[in-house]
Amino acid sequence: MARRKAARPAMRIRALALALATLAGFAQAAPDDPGLEAAVKATYLYKFADYIEWPAGRFSSPADPLTLCVAGSDAITALVDAAAAGRTLQNGRPIAVRHVALAHERDCDILYLAPRREESEQEALREVRGQPVLTVSDGPVVGNLHAVIAFAVVDNRVRFDIDLDAAAQNRLAVSSKLLNLAVRVRPKL
Repeated sequence: MARRKAARPAMRIRALALALATLAGFAQAAPDDPGLEAAVKATYLYKFADYIEWPAGRFSSPADPLTLCVAGSDAITALVDAAAAGRTLQNGRPIAVRHVALAHERDCDILYLAPRREESEQEALREVRGQPVLTVSDGPVVGNLHAVIAFAVVDNRVRFDIDLDAAAQNRLAVSSKLLNLAVRVRPKL
């Protein structure tokens, strides 16, 4: 019994290393094909969750799903359902995908803001600011409010920037492992 308990941390470390290697591998995928770029970003959307810490009490039980909301429509939103179907987080929490018209949906844990939506990104970010919501945009956000994570294509690879100030405002903690994969990290103000 004691031996089994001692093996658990080693198994967790191996699982975390495998997940991190997988996430890093996606960063190396060349998005010369727009379909491949969208598929990589769609996969990133649910994989980010394993490297984010939500405030205590955000989930009432381990069985509560993580809700990934997609606002708007683009090539990525069309692939999110397939990318997340049947997936769970490292902790076993299931993932539920919702397509939303308005960003003021309060039941989102991750909110992906597709470009060229009817609602401006600034308005969407203002609606969820202060809520424990991981906001992700498909590129840099123009304006004074930023998404926590913004996709970027650098040297033909899908990468991302992280805004620690936006994360802090939404009461989220970002793992140092995810920060190490980011192209740019905007510090907490």
